[in-house]
Amino acid sequence: LWSVAPSPWPVLIVNVLGCGAFGCLSPKLIQPSMRLLVLTGLLGGFTTFSSYVHDSNVFGLSPYQLLGWLLISPAAGYLAYWLGLTLSHRL
Repeated sequence: LWSVAPSPWPVLIVNVLGCGAFGCLSPKLIQPSMRLLVLTGLLGGFTTFSSYVHDSNVFGLSPYQLLGWLLISPAAGYLAYWLGLTLSHRL
């Protein structure tokens, strides 16, 4: 098995990708009967807030790094959501 030093980057990347996908698959692109399954179920399972919170405690970040992590992750996710939503309206 591989031994990899723990890093918060994989969780950040998955959460940002999930937010972008959520924006792209806006309700106008998915049938109303499928919204709950696809948006909340599938993408909710893909991204995980619990890993985000867990990672903020596990990686031994300094107080400034922790503050940056706690601010950058949701900001990047919202930006990805907005970009995905904008893209879906242009398709």
